[in-house]
Amino acid sequence: MLSDAFLFAVNGIKYRKLRSWLTILGIVIGISLIITMISLGEGMKIAVDEQLNKFGKEVIMIFPGEEANLLSGFIGGLSLDEKDIDVIKDIKGVDIVVPFFMKAVNMKYDDQEKIVLMHGIPPEEASKLLQYSEGWKIDQGRWLSDGKEVLLGSKLATQSYKNKNDDFKDINIKEKLTIEGSRFEVVGIVANQGERNHDFAAYMPIDELREITSDFDTVSVIEVKITPGEDPENTANEIKDAIKNRRKKEDFAVLTNEKAGEVAGNIIGIIEVVLLGIAGISLIVGGIGIMNTMYTSILERTKDIGVMKAIGAKNKTILSIFLIESGIIGAIGGIFGILFGWLLAKAVEFIAINQGFPMLKADLNLSIILLSISFGFIIGCVSGILPARKASKLKPVDALRYE
Repeated sequence: MLSDAFLFAVNGIKYRKLRSWLTILGIVIGISLIITMISLGEGMKIAVDEQLNKFGKEVIMIFPGEEANLLSGFIGGLSLDEKDIDVIKDIKGVDIVVPFFMKAVNMKYDDQEKIVLMHGIPPEEASKLLQYSEGWKIDQGRWLSDGKEVLLGSKLATQSYKNKNDDFKDINIKEKLTIEGSRFEVVGIVANQGERNHDFAAYMPIDELREITSDFDTVSVIEVKITPGEDPENTANEIKDAIKNRRKKEDFAVLTNEKAGEVAGNIIGIIEVVLLGIAGISLIVGGIGIMNTMYTSILERTKDIGVMKAIGAKNKTILSIFLIESGIIGAIGGIFGILFGWLLAKAVEFIAINQGFPMLKADLNLSIILLSISFGFIIGCVSGILPARKASKLKPVDALRYE
């Protein structure tokens, strides 16, 4: 009997193709939004883990601002300073301390001016950390030394300045640039890292950047490499206590590799929840569409219901037919929602990678696929309960008389 109910439900969907597909579309939109958000969220978590693994467990990062909201430091104008660096250097277990001073500067090349994010770094310490611990490579030329020298990111050197034919013109080593009115020599090009914030940036000795910006104390971020064998969490806690005692307030964040992963995961999770809420509203609308379609279908098939009841069909049989039909509509919406959601996520990934944001990746596993199909089926069944109950309660005599 269940197989007969299934066939009857399928035939009902086939008979009303246009209305069924329009109803399915509502579920497709909701499920596709969910799949897009989940797959991009999962992909970003994997990408974050990959990026953090490059740093290694022995690297600790200190940012201005709250741990739960790292952007608060930059938005609120908070910063670290040279005294924080001195405090960190005195802590047992600290091997290398690398301050980063970041500033947007005017860079002029071949009579063209661009605003570029410049990283001021101590050449020797940064070389030990970035080249030997984090795997940075120099594609052309050499690493920085003291003096009026600059390193360029791979895309800044090849995709920022144009010639008279409007084609990109490469900046080569030994060429001169004018940065904030001072002349600097290009001594090296950093190999492509696949990250826009690095590939379109430039690097110079921190003392030189302080000189041309007249900012002699500000530190944007501090990276610390601990001595091999030391416990990252213990060292991080000591750094936190030392800076807090000096500053007399906790307006900074000290993050180990593991902690940074947790913070990034929490931020991604919050974004996912908000967007999934929006997708949930779409699913509710889709569910209402299924309910409306089922009510209309029952009205059209009232006489059929009367005939089935007249020849012995029970209430639960009629209930099953319409629940199965609404569930199938939901499941089909789930299947197509997965397909369109995955295509949309991959399209966002493709655009992001081409714009220099490789961390925005899409990832989808089998459990999410099965869950989405099941979720669509459940939404369909829930939306069809009231119409199905109405159909099952119809009296055979009244149904046969219906016009």
